[in-house]
Amino acid sequence: MKPYIVIVHKDENSAYGMTFPDATGCFSAADEIDDLFAMAGEALELWAEGTLILIV
Repeated sequence: MKPYIVIVHKDENSAYGMTFPDATGCFSAADEIDDLFAMAGEALELWAEGTLILIV
């Protein structure tokens, strides 16, 4: 899989949010920092599937 940069952000009293600058429209969130990698992988998989459907 191609490596993607992820930007993680967190406001006080909120979940960790993440966006992918090179994957337009791809974002996710996790309540715990330990869950970020799993959520990021899932978000990219779903984004890639959605992108392929739009191309076909």
